[in-house]
Amino acid sequence: MSERLEARGWPNNRDWPLCHQSIETTFHLMADCRYTRRIWQTLSVWTSCDQLMPDAWTPTTSVQEWWTMLATGKGLPKKGVRTLILLTAWEI
Repeated sequence: MSERLEARGWPNNRDWPLCHQSIETTFHLMADCRYTRRIWQTLSVWTSCDQLMPDAWTPTTSVQEWWTMLATGKGLPKKGVRTLILLTAWEI
C-alpha cells in the first residue's frame, strides 16, 4: 500500500485507484472509499446484517476503531460476523 511505500521513501501512486478521491490509506481502503462502502452495503443487504451498513457506522478515524465498532454488534454471532468482515477485507 502506498502509505507503507511512502514511509520507506519508495515511489508510489498516492491516490487510491478505485475512486481517485483520496490518498491510499488502510482506513480509506477498508471503510471510507465510495467503492468499498458500496461493497459493505451490498454485503449488509445480502446477509441482513444492519451493522455492516456504512450509513449506520459511527464515525471512526482508525482501522482498529472501525473493526471494533463492526465486530462488537449485538444480536449476531460474533465469530460469524468477524469471519465475514475478515473475508471481505481480504478480498478488498
